[in-house]
Amino acid sequence: MPSPDKPRHDLGSALLTLLTAPHADLSDFAQGVARSLSTELGTPYGVGLTVRRRGGLDVAGCSEATTECERALDPEGISPAVAVLARREAALVEDVASAPWRAWRTVALRQGFRAASIVPAATTTGTTLALTIYSCAPSQAWPQAGPPRDAIDLVRDVAHALSLRQRRELTRHSVEDLRTALDTRAVIDQALGVLMARDRCSADQAMDVLRKEASRRQVKLRTLAARIVEQVSGRPAQDGTRFQDRSSA
Repeated sequence: MPSPDKPRHDLGSALLTLLTAPHADLSDFAQGVARSLSTELGTPYGVGLTVRRRGGLDVAGCSEATTECERALDPEGISPAVAVLARREAALVEDVASAPWRAWRTVALRQGFRAASIVPAATTTGTTLALTIYSCAPSQAWPQAGPPRDAIDLVRDVAHALSLRQRRELTRHSVEDLRTALDTRAVIDQALGVLMARDRCSADQAMDVLRKEASRRQVKLRTLAARIVEQVSGRPAQDGTRFQDRSSA
């Protein structure tokens, strides 16, 4: 029995590990969450996770059995998780044998599952997900508290963790874009200085010359700017001043 001062599902360390995993894609994250939840719930439960984003669906499970169930779609592309995501309301499959989703029903029965609880959630970044807790016992045998009746709390924790992960990725991409922009601007500024000195013109006039020549040659502005600087100085153009990422300090 869990101690009274400890949450029923202590997923903090597992989710933190998944959040900080370098370059883990969404499928890896979903699989890690499913396995962590399965460890918390214990037998006779299995966990599946379906995540919907702009690029499509990502499915994962704590095992090959639950992963196969999550991947089982009817010809119309429907499964319990997909249906729950569309309606945005939880569903309880009291008897897998009577479930209306034929492909999913066939696979779930073959894997020995008798019932399932499917709960949706949404992240703050627009991604939706459905957590499915599979049970080898009929729903009538489920405890009054605990899995899978507390799936709502579990999926909220997962959605929150996924939101943090996605925001971290957005921040990382923004920083990379900023670094690229700073480097590009530094090279262009050097080329503008060369043109201003050569043609005795203003910065705006030099930029106009640079843009027209880049368009005529069909090359990027930075590429042409780097060539101009190298022709004059005999050395490659210098990128912008590098700033240190405080997260790695």
